[in-house]
Amino acid sequence: MLRRRVTREGAELVGRPGAPGDASATGPPDLRREDAGAEDATPAGRLVRLFRRGLERAPVRASCVPRSLALERLLRLHGFPAAIRIGLRRTAGGALAGHAWVEHHGAVIAESRDFVASFAPLSFGLVGGAPRLEGAR
Repeated sequence: MLRRRVTREGAELVGRPGAPGDASATGPPDLRREDAGAEDATPAGRLVRLFRRGLERAPVRASCVPRSLALERLLRLHGFPAAIRIGLRRTAGGALAGHAWVEHHGAVIAESRDFVASFAPLSFGLVGGAPRLEGAR
């Protein structure tokens, strides 16, 4: 099993690759909220679980943007790759609604995958001078 050892110089993986519980043997783990077992089985998953536990005990409820910024920063500080994604969708009334979430190895974490799938992710590359939705023509 590989474990992450954190020192002042950074993080490194220690242990035997390919041992039971080694996420590198089968690719990145799925850290979605619905799959808490896989989450708890990895160091990144344990961080996500502790982060959510802290949010539950917070005196105020954070919106998706500051929550995503904090989680992304926490994961990166511990040496785990993470990316913030932002998406938009139309509500039943026709208004635009936005949401921010964090992905680890391309997997949505600390969020419901079904909920996040209802948003069209924004691409921040400039096309014709303005940001566009992925897949927009």
